[in-house]
Amino acid sequence: MKRRIIRADALNWAIQEYQTGGDTIDRGRYAGQTRQAKWKQPEAFYPRLRDAAVDMANEIIGDAAQGEIALTGQQLVVAIELAEKRTREYVNSLFQAQKDDLLIGILQERGYTVTTGKKGRTSYVEDEAGEGSEEG
Repeated sequence: MKRRIIRADALNWAIQEYQTGGDTIDRGRYAGQTRQAKWKQPEAFYPRLRDAAVDMANEIIGDAAQGEIALTGQQLVVAIELAEKRTREYVNSLFQAQKDDLLIGILQERGYTVTTGKKGRTSYVEDEAGEGSEEG
């Protein structure tokens, strides 16, 4: 099963599952039509990226156990290690692909105040020499 973590809104993260297409819908309003391949609507929302990553890892472990009555100890260890690795790589790629607004959102959810620089500051970097200290 393919999943991704998205920023649902300014306060929430969510996990989306990918629905493969091509098969025919059996029941309901759209019975007989071909299922489309798309990302489903999120079913749960999380206040922190960490919470979403932990739940994504738990779902990956659950997928590894799907179809089997019980996992052996070694199979469980391997499933947990693979889930941790896959989740860590995904979250890392999420950070690499995002713009500054994601990082600002993470800082804000940790309690930091981040401004746009419109109140007298022109950048987030402090001037090293400071203003008014001319040498000469």
